[in-house]
Amino acid sequence: MIYAICSMLVLTLCTSPLLAADAELVVEDAQGNEVLRLNPDDASTGPQNLPAGRYKLKVDGPGEFELLLDAQTVLEFRGGAEPPVTTQVSADDDTSILIDFDPAEGDQGQRRAIVEGAGDEVELQLCALDFPDIRGWSVIIEYDPDQVRYLSNSFEPSNFVPEFIPIVKEEDMSVEVGGANFSNTITSGDGELGTLRFEVLDGFKGETDLKVTRLTRFTPTSIEVMDVETVALVASHEALDGDSGLDLAGDEAVEEALDGDSGLDLAGDEAVDHLTAENACPGCDLSGVDLMRGEFPEADLDQADLSEANLAWANFSKAHLADARLVEANMYQTDLRGADLRRAVLRDAKLTGAKLQKANLQGAILDDANLNGANFSGAIWIDGSECALGSIGRCK
Repeated sequence: MIYAICSMLVLTLCTSPLLAADAELVVEDAQGNEVLRLNPDDASTGPQNLPAGRYKLKVDGPGEFELLLDAQTVLEFRGGAEPPVTTQVSADDDTSILIDFDPAEGDQGQRRAIVEGAGDEVELQLCALDFPDIRGWSVIIEYDPDQVRYLSNSFEPSNFVPEFIPIVKEEDMSVEVGGANFSNTITSGDGELGTLRFEVLDGFKGETDLKVTRLTRFTPTSIEVMDVETVALVASHEALDGDSGLDLAGDEAVEEALDGDSGLDLAGDEAVDHLTAENACPGCDLSGVDLMRGEFPEADLDQADLSEANLAWANFSKAHLADARLVEANMYQTDLRGADLRRAVLRDAKLTGAKLQKANLQGAILDDANLNGANFSGAIWIDGSECALGSIGRCK
């Protein structure tokens, strides 16, 4: 005959809210199933009858507990790590977060998305520059909910942070995307953080902003919060070409919009002669001309076409080049310090070693431009932010 001997374990858990802080004490059986939990709001679980066996105690969060095994024996039990310290990071931190509408690897500088209208979707890529050691990150993107909406479940994180667990928080006028890992595996430097999509709504007015206003970095020991302002534009063809009725798309539409008021109707040598004599030729056709080593400080070249022009080593400091076309221009070591390059089209331009300190590049198009060695210290970047000192080859 076989006899079964049964026994019970009487367990009482006691704690103080001050000791426990935000932690909870968890009892798990041998299979990892939770059988008992004590939070800081409770003084005691009271006597609990559990079957005899093997159990594990786990502190879920930072805190201290007392374990009462019988009427007299009290064990102190501690667990959890110190809670991370949240700090506000100053605006002069070198870290940058950028929005890029070009899905290719790396930041292509595409800050505008061209749409037809309601129903269109845009995909944006979040790019990191100069990130310190982190185990996670998050950003808040604000938008006009009457014009666009975040497409739920569209956030796709990259592998920039290993073992990344994504988190999305949707609000009425913003969305927060990001996440972290629990292994404290860190990463740093430049990289793509992830992608997400927005849909254009019926209330779209032809132009609206997507704006990153908050960046949070999760380091191994702290949470660092930065107030930032990174802006990208969603616009229709009509908004960019002034409702001209032209059937244009993409970059062609952008460039046609910038050609709106052509200024002087001069081209070629005649345009060069006028520029040399008057230090001005707004709207002129100077495409393909050779102005290498020329001296044109403070020249008025607003809306001029300098596509494929040779401007190497030329002096265009403080020049007016707003809405100018500089597609495939050779601007090797060109002096553009303090120049007004707002909305200029610099696609495929060679800006190697160019001096662009304190230049205004807001709204400029830099797709596929060669920026190696270009100095952007103190420049206004295409998204309206100011480049930090030491911004060589890119805006920091």
